[in-house]
Amino acid sequence: MNVRLERKDAFTVAGISMEATHASNFGKLWDELFGTVPYERLQQFGSGQSFGVCYDMQENGHFRYMAGFDADNHPRAKELERLPVPEAEYAVLELNGPVPQCIMDGWAYLRDTYFPEHGLRHAGTPDFEAYAEGDMSAPDYRMELWVPVEKAADS
Repeated sequence: MNVRLERKDAFTVAGISMEATHASNFGKLWDELFGTVPYERLQQFGSGQSFGVCYDMQENGHFRYMAGFDADNHPRAKELERLPVPEAEYAVLELNGPVPQCIMDGWAYLRDTYFPEHGLRHAGTPDFEAYAEGDMSAPDYRMELWVPVEKAADS
């Protein structure tokens, strides 16, 4: 799998969120977002980039998940929450294949192979999926997983 390290400036995502586990139905949240604000309007926010953001990770495996769009330089949308994502160094993994399987495969690779080989760990700040246009169920769908990293304590 192709991974690069990249520093990304702080940015803001506007969307809706839910308490989640890895078994949650994230598609329902996206449907709710598109039912709240039309897709065409969401694409006009910031760069038009859509993100699935995981944050507020808890020891019990629960976390918050936000379905949203880049909201930098865009007036506040009263229907949506805003989530500031801090500047960070990220391991950026290019994913290919149908969602959600490619995301699960990407996480397994980072956790089991890439992080141990490079002496890295998750930095604890929000991580996110950057979605591209296209059929998310297609075998050639392409997207990116951005995971904040820091040196592991034992490296």
